Amino acid sequence: MMLAALLLALSYLGLHSLWQAQAVPILPLGLAPDTFDDAYVGCAEEMEEKAAPLLKEEMARHALLRESWEAAWEAWEHKRHRLTLPPGFRAQHGIAIMVYTNSSNTLYWELNQVVRTGGSSREFYMRRFPFKALHFYLTRALQLLRGSGGCSKGPGEVVFRGVGTLHFEPRRLGDSVRLGQFASSSLDEAVARRFGNATFFSLRTCFGAPIQALSVFPEEREVLIPPHEVFLVTRFSQDGAQSLVTLWSYNQTCSHFNCAYLGGEKRPGCVSAQSEYSSALSLSCFNTSPPTPTQALLTHHLSFLSSRRTATFRLQGGLLSAFLKDPALGPWGLPALGGWALKAQCLPLRSPRNL
Repeated sequence: MMLAALLLALSYLGLHSLWQAQAVPILPLGLAPDTFDDAYVGCAEEMEEKAAPLLKEEMARHALLRESWEAAWEAWEHKRHRLTLPPGFRAQHGIAIMVYTNSSNTLYWELNQVVRTGGSSREFYMRRFPFKALHFYLTRALQLLRGSGGCSKGPGEVVFRGVGTLHFEPRRLGDSVRLGQFASSSLDEAVARRFGNATFFSLRTCFGAPIQALSVFPEEREVLIPPHEVFLVTRFSQDGAQSLVTLWSYNQTCSHFNCAYLGGEKRPGCVSAQSEYSSALSLSCFNTSPPTPTQALLTHHLSFLSSRRTATFRLQGGLLSAFLKDPALGPWGLPALGGWALKAQCLPLRSPRNL
């Protein structure tokens, strides 16, 4: 059990680790229900006020956090004058990124370890999550750098992530998954491959933020993906000892927690914080299981299909029906669906005039 736990922890080092395991375990990709996934929707300003004294308390209890923060603060003072940053971006946000990307110590690893397991309950988070301020600052930094709207205002980023210690495998194509931690990726495929090939991810992210300008290692061209972004599994294959996984963002996030430090309890179902459609869209299909492949397929291809003459949509009794006359859905590794009438629930729909 101890060895398995160690292998699991080491697997999440992402772009920050070159450690290679001889025996590579297999873990399923899923929605990571125990992840602490707070996106601080509607309480960011109040959390900014709370986080400053909270950080001081946590640094007093955690020597590595204090040393890392102080070193990053000094580096920030030398770098900040050369940076172009979005409105609302504060020194603490930039320092949090610099702390996270400093792989000369294990703080990023410790943070991700508690992020992956710290979401069992609000009580667990309040008592046993030692990086509450760092989690907030890092989450807020990604939100500000990425901007609101996810992929509704741009195409997102196509990135790569190499993992050298575990085979991650989805249950099936069309599954919904979250990475369940702050996940390092790179715009440069060759860079990502240096950090592992047991599982190699190709991803399109809508909420991952390019942090190259703030990273301790800018040459890695890093894009940092938040724990709560939801992806569709569009392709999976095995090449010898390597698992190849392609994930495409739903342009949605999924959080069980919101403003937990201020009293928000864990919700039984995920709620989307991204919203061109609604300020708090409840994704009931994430409550107990991911959407069916049909539901996931329609959500993923809605924008793509609406631009094609061969696809038509109509609303029927709260359901969206898509009639696909063209089987040209191959680029994402999903089966052709020519001529089928598909119906899906739990879909975040645009108004009909935008379809």
